[in-house]
Amino acid sequence: MARNSQHLRIKVLLFMGFVAIGVVIGVAVYVGFTMGGGQGRGASGEPGGGRDDSTLVNVLPLLAAVISSIITPLLTRLLGTPSENPADRVPLAAEALARKVRGERKAEARLRRLQDPAPMDIRWTRGDVCLSDHRHNVPDDATLAGAPEGHGGVAELAAAFAAHPHRRVVVLGPAGSGKSVLANRVTLAYLERRERGRAVPVILPIASWDVRRDGLTDWIVRCLVAQYEMLGMTAPAEDVARELLDRELILPVLDGFDQLPESVRSLAMRRLNAELDESVPLLLTSRPDAYAATVASTDVLTAATVLELLPVPLETACAYLASGAPPLRNADGELETVWAPVVHRLRHDPERTPAAALRTVLGSPLMIAMARQVCDGSREDPDRNPAVLLEDRFSTPERIERHLLDAYVPAVYGPSSGAPWTARKARRQLGFLARHARGHGGGTIAWWRLEAELPWPVRWFGPPLLASVCSGALLALLAPALSEDAFETYFGAKPASLLFPPAAIFWIVGFGLTLAILSYDRPSWTDSERRRRSTGRRALLVTTLVALEALHTWQSAEQMPEQVCQETRQLSLGVTAALLVAFFDARRTAQPVTLPGRDNVTVIVRWLGRGLLLGAALGAPTGALTCLLNTCLDQGRDPGWSAGLALGSGALIGGFIGCVAVLAMSVFHAGARTVDVQAVPSPERSLTQDRRTALVRAVLVALLSSLLLLAARLPRAAEAGGIEQICGLLWLSLAPATLALSAWGRFLTARVWFGLTGRLPWRLLTFLKDAHARGVLRQTGALYQFRHLRLQERLSARPPGRG
Repeated sequence: MARNSQHLRIKVLLFMGFVAIGVVIGVAVYVGFTMGGGQGRGASGEPGGGRDDSTLVNVLPLLAAVISSIITPLLTRLLGTPSENPADRVPLAAEALARKVRGERKAEARLRRLQDPAPMDIRWTRGDVCLSDHRHNVPDDATLAGAPEGHGGVAELAAAFAAHPHRRVVVLGPAGSGKSVLANRVTLAYLERRERGRAVPVILPIASWDVRRDGLTDWIVRCLVAQYEMLGMTAPAEDVARELLDRELILPVLDGFDQLPESVRSLAMRRLNAELDESVPLLLTSRPDAYAATVASTDVLTAATVLELLPVPLETACAYLASGAPPLRNADGELETVWAPVVHRLRHDPERTPAAALRTVLGSPLMIAMARQVCDGSREDPDRNPAVLLEDRFSTPERIERHLLDAYVPAVYGPSSGAPWTARKARRQLGFLARHARGHGGGTIAWWRLEAELPWPVRWFGPPLLASVCSGALLALLAPALSEDAFETYFGAKPASLLFPPAAIFWIVGFGLTLAILSYDRPSWTDSERRRRSTGRRALLVTTLVALEALHTWQSAEQMPEQVCQETRQLSLGVTAALLVAFFDARRTAQPVTLPGRDNVTVIVRWLGRGLLLGAALGAPTGALTCLLNTCLDQGRDPGWSAGLALGSGALIGGFIGCVAVLAMSVFHAGARTVDVQAVPSPERSLTQDRRTALVRAVLVALLSSLLLLAARLPRAAEAGGIEQICGLLWLSLAPATLALSAWGRFLTARVWFGLTGRLPWRLLTFLKDAHARGVLRQTGALYQFRHLRLQERLSARPPGRG
């Protein structure tokens, strides 16, 4: 109960602190907007004027309520919900996890049609003894198959884990041999045998393990927290996951050891042996060559038995294909299937015939599944009759495999499939995604990487243009709410009856182009090259800003039309705002981010403290120098008296603005952490997390930067070279810039462009989810991959058709 009380006290204190922050920000908004410009004028333009003080009383409770609604979920995420029964927390979490895993594995089995009508038996035999540990180090090794050197299947493997809770097994097999299917089926079979209080098998994609950075236990904990949020229902999810591991209630099923980078496989093997207790069970899958090379360079997996998957026997393949086809009556009135003539020839035709080539192809579980999908005897398409596979044109296994790969997508998206996309359109769009996966995608399809396929003008200028348009729309909403004097004081333009003032178009252009140039990046650049290019671009843009200011000064001296001067000034202010955003280090995020956890609180505090110091150190001298120069250029004042006052006022104004702006950008950086894209449950979840994080960060940045409006109330602010307009437009642009620089903001640009050009559907994630449900794609966390590399290569090689 003491821990429960501690959680409650921390929540109350943090809640009261955030409410206090909301009240302060509300005062800033009230002073900045309702009390007018920088010279103490009210909304009516008269000294001391303004709205009634009751406005403050009405606004602040509403603002506090909004702040509370934002902060309360964040507090729950940071602290969790205290458990009412700490002693029962871990056993209850283990049972809840078992139910969740069972539901997921059954859904995956349905997706792969393993239950239609029954799973195909996958057989294995003992692997090379040089890849296994010594027999006397392996617990009860004979239980794996009834006979020490016998063959076994899924049932025997699940029974071996159930009989010996500390077993470790490595399953080896080539591509398409059914390793992932075996892991899924063993997990389900073990859960069916599992007794209450025993370990829960959890499939984890080992490719998501950053071996150099994370320990094995830390990585498993992070995967559990990311995939199973229900662990945090009674306590912080990380604490529950770690307790489950400590009590040996997790059976890790590590799928895809060969998908780790080759450079870290040896380190991963050493960490597995060093960080796993002798009593911790394990199931590991890999391709044989990758595992054998790792063992040769390091050591075997301690206390593990190595099994190797066997090709599917011909009789098993024939029985599986026949059982999935509808029964028909032949000419003699007997029941058979469309596969019956093909099965007969498979059994009796000699070598070097199409039947012999088909026998070779049907040794792979992947090709058996494709043949079952493509050759279902549909009357809509004669090419889907299994007898086609025995034609003379299919004299080699390679030709049969190419035919199955080419016919797979049309079969999946055929007229009777109920798909909202035609087969030709789906083929064209999947071909685009296959080329993306082969090129910029690194073998995967990730929604945040699709912007790499955009034409460079769209990729460069799209997100900043979106941000500037959002700022313009916000400006249009503020126009009727503010007095003309206040609007002109903060934004340097008079409100108009149009969507937004015409002069604001030039600010949008200046801000959008400058932000685009500053935020442009390439993944191939090194850190030093990125810094060098960033410095050069900033220097070029500062020179452009000086030139614009000189042009504005010349236009004023030549008494150019007021509209022309205002447009030049707006263009200059747009460049200034974007430069300030870049100066405060607002940069695009490489991949999705999520709200911080409890372990990030110290990082956030450190970022905020550094932001305050940096803002004061940089802002105070800059503000002092700016005010001093403006005062010295004013010939109507005594330089001796004005210079000292200008230095103090400028330092106060600049330091205040610097602290607030850098503090806002500190929130931008510290207020999120990178999503483990291979551990998150789904792409939709990663997009939701990134969108939520982007919106929360934008709100926090907007609220903090609203304190900039107080700068207009500071002494001599009006003489600081248009500081009110800089503050107003910086406040106007920071939140939209935060959204545009997020992965979600850039994905919006890609989605609109590809939707308009027809290269991808508007509902892209729906299309990808549907392709996953149809078996075209497979999902690993937030990433999609094609079901097999051969399918990806075939789709990317053929030119897309029109549809």
